[in-house]
Amino acid sequence: MRKIGEIVPELGSRKALLLAAAFAVVVVILSMSGAAVGALFFYVLYVAAVLAALYLVVRWAVAAGIRDAGGRGLAGARTAREILDERYARGEIGPEDYGRARRDLETP
Repeated sequence: MRKIGEIVPELGSRKALLLAAAFAVVVVILSMSGAAVGALFFYVLYVAAVLAALYLVVRWAVAAGIRDAGGRGLAGARTAREILDERYARGEIGPEDYGRARRDLETP
């Protein structure tokens, strides 16, 4: 029969920590009276709901940021050259202005 010291390294630190946490929860639940077990259940349910809500808010905020950036992610800032090209394509500036602005952008 193998010792626990030989088994834990095979689990990995994350799995061993989860196993220890699950064992601690079982010990706490078994040491409580009936009313305390119910209170613990609702406390765990409350914490899970808060964490789920926090996850959804962060996920929504990140998705909204990506959408607002035109699908480019957090680095969604357009370059001056892209803005100039778009203005020229829409006809907001003429060829002379476009050429002058492009030369200005290309010179250091």
